[in-house]
Amino acid sequence: EPYRRQRQMCKETDLYGKEMALVENYQSIIDYTSEQIKLQGRHNKLIVRGTCLRIDRFTKEDCKIYGEICCVEYIGT
Repeated sequence: EPYRRQRQMCKETDLYGKEMALVENYQSIIDYTSEQIKLQGRHNKLIVRGTCLRIDRFTKEDCKIYGEICCVEYIGT
């Protein structure tokens, strides 16, 4: 069960501890490194920062990110 859920402009992010994030309703991957993953939503961007980040799966519905997550940030476009 996720301990924190954030919603903004139809994007939903569930954090499972500091090790996994499940992002729903994103449109594309903008940037992907082991320290930052940036996703594009319809009206905003989502940035996941941390270390040893990796995308475990991505589908039309969601994107599962693993690693040592230190912050999740929304940026309006």
